[in-house]
Amino acid sequence: THPNEGWKLVQPLRGWLGEWARATRDHHERWDGGGYPRGLRGHEISRAGRIVAVVDAFDVMTSRRTYSEPMSFETARAELARCAGAQFDPDVVR
Repeated sequence: THPNEGWKLVQPLRGWLGEWARATRDHHERWDGGGYPRGLRGHEISRAGRIVAVVDAFDVMTSRRTYSEPMSFETARAELARCAGAQFDPDVVR
């Protein structure tokens, strides 16, 4: 999976990236444990990974894709709020 491949790629930079290196591996984990690649939940997921998960989702929702039109920022924000506590860390979404 791309999270594991990204994790391997950033290994030489871990000293410089610190916790942000873990975000490459953790950004598809879910607050409720339903994510991948390791099925982590809650605070088992690095804080950087929890932040990048929200940023990534917001970017996907508000960007034009070949398969969908972008959401407004307000609609995307409401969707993040709806998914807080399940997909996303509620403290990060706030």
